[in-house]
Amino acid sequence: MSIRVRLVAEEAGFSALVGPRNGISSLSSELVLSRSTPDELVEAASVDADVIVVDATCAGWGRTDAIRRTRALAPKLPIVALVESEEKAFVDAALVAGADELLAKTDLRGCALDVTIHRALEGFRRSHTTGGGITREPLPAASKAVAQAVVNAPGDVALLLDTGGTIVTVNAQAEHTFRATAPDLLGRCVFDLLEPDVAQSRRRVLEEVVRTGRPMRFDDSRRGQRWESSVYPIFDEQGKVVHAAVIARDVTGVKEAEEANHLLAKAVEQSAEAIFVLDRSRALRYANPAYERITGYSPAEVSERCPGILGRPCCDLESNAEIWSTLERGDVWGGHFKDRRKDGDLYEADATISPVRDASGEIVSYVGVIRDVTREMALAEQLQAEERMRALGHLAGGVAHDFNNLMQAMLGAIELLRRKGADTGVVERATQELDAHVRRGSALTRQLLLFSRSEIPQRERLDLNVVIRETNALMRRLIRENIRFAEHLAEGPIPVLADRGQIEQLLSNLVVNASDAMPQGGDLLILSGHDETGSAWLEVRDNGCGVPSELQDRIFEPFFTTKGPGRGTGLGLSVVRDIVTGHGGRIELESSALGGTAFRVVFPLASEEALTQTELPQADSSPRSSGGEHLLVVEDDVFVRGALQEMLSLLGYRVVAAANGEECADLPDHPAIDLVLTDLMLPGIGGVELVGKLRTRWPHLRAMVTSGYSDLRPETADGQSGGFRFLGKPFTLETLAREVHAALTES
Repeated sequence: MSIRVRLVAEEAGFSALVGPRNGISSLSSELVLSRSTPDELVEAASVDADVIVVDATCAGWGRTDAIRRTRALAPKLPIVALVESEEKAFVDAALVAGADELLAKTDLRGCALDVTIHRALEGFRRSHTTGGGITREPLPAASKAVAQAVVNAPGDVALLLDTGGTIVTVNAQAEHTFRATAPDLLGRCVFDLLEPDVAQSRRRVLEEVVRTGRPMRFDDSRRGQRWESSVYPIFDEQGKVVHAAVIARDVTGVKEAEEANHLLAKAVEQSAEAIFVLDRSRALRYANPAYERITGYSPAEVSERCPGILGRPCCDLESNAEIWSTLERGDVWGGHFKDRRKDGDLYEADATISPVRDASGEIVSYVGVIRDVTREMALAEQLQAEERMRALGHLAGGVAHDFNNLMQAMLGAIELLRRKGADTGVVERATQELDAHVRRGSALTRQLLLFSRSEIPQRERLDLNVVIRETNALMRRLIRENIRFAEHLAEGPIPVLADRGQIEQLLSNLVVNASDAMPQGGDLLILSGHDETGSAWLEVRDNGCGVPSELQDRIFEPFFTTKGPGRGTGLGLSVVRDIVTGHGGRIELESSALGGTAFRVVFPLASEEALTQTELPQADSSPRSSGGEHLLVVEDDVFVRGALQEMLSLLGYRVVAAANGEECADLPDHPAIDLVLTDLMLPGIGGVELVGKLRTRWPHLRAMVTSGYSDLRPETADGQSGGFRFLGKPFTLETLAREVHAALTES
């Protein structure tokens, strides 16, 4: 005869209660399950069932409302209440409300519900034997059903005992646990199978169940396994306990998982790093205490402040888009960011965010970790500042050494001119030396600007071979007479997109480095070429002392030098590396301590067609002839001003000079000035502003601005742009002639 069970639960909770891992799904075959929501049950005229199982935790109902309403609707049916807690106050309230039996949801596995349903039927039958309203199966049959449920209990160890502990029935799991067959176990006292101390405590449990007629639970640990056990009383027709059903569940894995989860939760809660979880809609679902400690915002405040990520400002949309693009691809995002705490203080942090997937591989959420690195960054900046100061001291010594050498050589050449100025050979040699020393001084200054990132690159399409050939004369002046210099350049043009001045600087540094490696003389070779991979290259090779392997990783470091104290700045190869990197290239070193070094610089190859269209004509070293144009030189340095006036007069121009803007105001309007050549940095009014004022007097005035500091170009000064040519100091007469001619003739 089947027993009809009506389950009263919410729609959402029903599937959880009848899932494959709980007891409702494993009811014995005689139990037939149907269900109702609480509202459906209240609206029903009657309940078609033999027993009702009520989920006492229905949302929107009081703790015992569902039980009370079910009892009012079905006064003649036994009720089993599923509860979250078995605390005494709630148990008493549930029984008063009308429950016949209570079962904790945590026990909703194995045959626990079967046994509880049968106990409810038996207990209800005993208390209503004089009511005569319901026909039930005989109590022995009900007890037999309980025994059958014990035998069929899936997964759990189940035994049916008499009141003295003798085994009446066992299931297969009990046989496996006790390592004995049912015939070997039946009729034996269960306490004989346990250790003496355990047997004594379990005997007291059985005696208490028999005496009170109430079930009992206990936990047990044996041989590394952990068990949760329940003992249920079974009654005869007179209400006397005649048997006890014992259900023991191995919860080792469950407990270990719970402990691991608890340990993980404690670790997350106590972590110094902020840990947070976002759902697929990007809403913050969890944040540990460190999150608020780092950002100053609670999780609720973060949601109100910005529904974005990391508590970052909403205006940071571009960065947020990059983060979400990475995460939605299923990749891990990591990065460094700056933000402000709730109190307005700035902080820096490293963060990683990872997708979290379910068993099917679908992304269900995101977990992030934020590490506050504000203190570390401040310490790093302090250390860098200290290292920079030490490096500057080293740099000052090297620069002083190099400039003192240059000035000594220049003074020597000047002294020769004074004493032997009538000897044309001496004059020629001395002027060549002065020219070379000035160029070396200019190169050293440019090197310092490049290192300080103050040199603005001006990219154009160049033929690498042309640049090497045009730098040939300079490079020959940079090396000693005992060094043999040669070039082996590839045939045809090698087009690259590069800054001409920086490529010249790169070549100069490599040539000087090679020359220094051969103090006793040697061979210096420059090569060039390109390959099918789209790369252009130049190589500077020497047969000098070589670079030991242990130093090859350090030679590109700023301020590192193998020369003695006070000799060299240690910037040459560092600047080369920065130039190459800035051009999207790479530098390769081939060297041996046995001798010989080759530096190969590789650049991306540009299109030859574009080179043909945009390549500048080679410089003409002959001075341009002038048409007697009127030029104004504005320069506050009296020596530079005088030199410029003399150079421009040599070129045939009519020149007037002024030291500053005030002197310019005293100039007559006629004749009109055709071009002004002004220093950018002047006392009082600056060069750019001066040009603007002069153009109110002479609207068609052309302008050229000079400066020894290439970062202060006209297009970056005073927020103005256009209408200027820029000429960096120092420059030769040929360069001055070319640039002035271009300024006067360009449209």
